[in-house]
Amino acid sequence: NGAQGSVFLAIDNRLGRRVAIKSLHKEFVSDETQFKRFEEEAKILAKLNHESIVTLYDFCYDDEGFYLVMELVKGKPLDKHIKDKDCTHQSPSCPCTGPIAEIRAINIVIKILNGINYIHDLKIVHRDIKPSNIIIDSNDNIKLLDFGIANNTKKNLKLTKVNTNAGFTPMYATPEHMSKSKITKQSDIYSLGVTLWHMLTGVPPYEGLSEYQIYGKIERDRLPNIQDVYKHVSIRMNEIVQKATSKLPSDRYDSCKGFIRDLEDLKEKLLQKNNTISIDTFSDDPLNTLHKND
Repeated sequence: NGAQGSVFLAIDNRLGRRVAIKSLHKEFVSDETQFKRFEEEAKILAKLNHESIVTLYDFCYDDEGFYLVMELVKGKPLDKHIKDKDCTHQSPSCPCTGPIAEIRAINIVIKILNGINYIHDLKIVHRDIKPSNIIIDSNDNIKLLDFGIANNTKKNLKLTKVNTNAGFTPMYATPEHMSKSKITKQSDIYSLGVTLWHMLTGVPPYEGLSEYQIYGKIERDRLPNIQDVYKHVSIRMNEIVQKATSKLPSDRYDSCKGFIRDLEDLKEKLLQKNNTISIDTFSDDPLNTLHKND
């Protein structure tokens, strides 16, 4: 269950496959305007064809509501993956407490950025990037989920709470959400920067704070330095995350491509620094160094 709808596991009897069906909450299906917006969104999603984005199979409706029939994605949400990650070195001194190692995080986020860049090129803004909307499988392939059902509707009071600025998630919200400014592709970049911070530290930002305190932090304070939470991350990575999460959209990356370039440059430098270590071993090691006993 989410703010706008519920998702059900179902069987497509015609094709014999398991699918996910997203159903719009009944309180949003009572007027023709909302139906048209839902239908329009479905048509947009049907045009998306990218390896990092969940596939839409069908759109249908009946007297009870509106439904999106989608690809059933295998894997687990990224936030659960981070939380469940276990140490493989079985050593009390090893800092494998949940963070995703830097090289591996770069590889994953580049895949996410490629998917987001694809939708940005189509003039689509996701508006709710967060780890729970990213499914990751055992091979670190990802699928971006939940593009939102309805567009912003300032005139419809019933939809304002959910749809103003896309029904944001407080922990990953942007300063634009707080000020009710226009949500743009730079907003997606900000939320992905916060997601990357979560991946690298092993904990979500602002954990333990009230919703009101979180809003104040987002408006006034930059994200804490990554090294203040988890020291085994490069200074350059912290600079990249801070740029992506700048308070002013104009100070962030102007596109996903710029974000990708900086991550790829950093990855190359980290690999050069550790050129005696294979990429596979390197990506599994949070210290970016090979343990002597491995």
